Amino acid sequence: MNPSIHIVPASLKDILLLVEQVEEFAEAGERTEEEYRNKIGNAKFLCLIGYLNKKPAGFFIGYDRYQDGSFYCWRVGVLPAFRRKGLLRSLMHYAEKWSVDQGFQKIKLITRNSRRPMLSYLITENYHFTEIILKETIDDNRIRAEKQIIAESHNRTLEATLVAQTVKRATAMTAIDRKEKYSVAH
Repeated sequence: MNPSIHIVPASLKDILLLVEQVEEFAEAGERTEEEYRNKIGNAKFLCLIGYLNKKPAGFFIGYDRYQDGSFYCWRVGVLPAFRRKGLLRSLMHYAEKWSVDQGFQKIKLITRNSRRPMLSYLITENYHFTEIILKETIDDNRIRAEKQIIAESHNRTLEATLVAQTVKRATAMTAIDRKEKYSVAH
């Protein structure tokens, strides 16, 4: 059975219940809704919950951290029981589309060297690693990554337009071909 994935905007309060269940965020400094709101400040932000087969299974929190045309993916996580089912990709794609619609040009994030599945995802999704922030151990090193989203969105739109034009031409050619066959036959 293919899992049913549904992504919806959510409140910080609802997301915090999920954040608590992701061990990778156990050491995170922010714990309360007030601490999260203080971190985000007055910046434009997006909070999402991802549902897998109608069960809350993952979350995304992002905001306009740098005020430079990029949207910062601050926290994204999938509960352990729901991993490797496409939910991370769905959350990130939703956030990318929303970011484009809001006028952002890039998605930026920071992850850890120890988060191998996330690093693999970032490579697969055409993120570029832009900086390594050294910490006490190699596993704790932070890795900054970013992805250009405006050009990618434009390319998808252009690709869809080209496909539509090709289909339209093929349909027109088929109609002309039918007319010619009809004229020759009569």
